[in-house]
Amino acid sequence: MDIARTAPVAVVAVVALTALVSGPTTPLDFTPNSLPCDSDVRSQVGNATVDVRSLPDRATLTQTEYGARVWTLSVPPAVVNVSDVQGRPAVSYRIFIPELGRQVGSRTVVSSCTTGRISLTVGESTFPPDEVAPGEYNATVSVIYRGTDAGQQVERTLAERTITVVAEKS
Repeated sequence: MDIARTAPVAVVAVVALTALVSGPTTPLDFTPNSLPCDSDVRSQVGNATVDVRSLPDRATLTQTEYGARVWTLSVPPAVVNVSDVQGRPAVSYRIFIPELGRQVGSRTVVSSCTTGRISLTVGESTFPPDEVAPGEYNATVSVIYRGTDAGQQVERTLAERTITVVAEKS
């Protein structure tokens, strides 16, 4: 028997047999579930228990002495504990600085794979040099929950705090 001739035929036969046995009309599935937490459920549909553990009391606006001289906002994370997740509700973390007319935030979709302690962050945000003056600004940070309850969309503010934003040149 010539192995050089039978090996390719054997490989083709194994591939064809595997495709037949694990095809869409059979109950066998050899593909791993690489995204076990993804589902057909849309985000903000579902519910969870979210406890806010900490919110910052200060944030900073820093202007560099080089380049475009923009002001960069830095906000410490908020820490939440997520449990009892069904579906994919969302948690938002925001900072609003009324004197600058700016709100910055982020949204995190949670699932059964993202339970436990989560640090929520606000994405980096910059301000033009002429919009900010050195000093202090009042701001509000908040954590907002979005999900469903009895089939209805709900939005609740879980925690809110007035903080100080210190603007200084580096």
